Amino acid sequence: LVNVFRVAGARYGIDWRLLFAQCWKESNFVLNARGAAGEKGMAQFMPGTWEGFGRGNPDNPRDAAEAQARYLRYNANYLAARGITDPRMAIAAYNAGLSAAAAAGRFENLSPEVQLYVADVWRRYQFLAQYWR
Repeated sequence: LVNVFRVAGARYGIDWRLLFAQCWKESNFVLNARGAAGEKGMAQFMPGTWEGFGRGNPDNPRDAAEAQARYLRYNANYLAARGITDPRMAIAAYNAGLSAAAAAGRFENLSPEVQLYVADVWRRYQFLAQYWR
């Protein structure tokens, strides 16, 4: 599974450990996970988001990691074009939607729920980055 994240991250310029941390938070790596709002797969894609960024099957680890990296890269590029360069904001956009993250502009302006989500993913990422190359 680690190699799946490494390949997807390298392809889209996203640290594979961030992808790993986010899937850890989203589904604890359950491949066929289902969320109450219709999210699917280990990366918990909403159907509409999967239509735009996914290819293949959201329950397939490679397809999910590729779509996750593609979507995070899109979010980061979109936000950077608007002067928002904090990498946590791309994670916020993944969770709350791109328009919500862009409207907030800064981490501190996000809703408390989204801040908690992002902080949890970021803590996991920092832990992984410290111990795993």
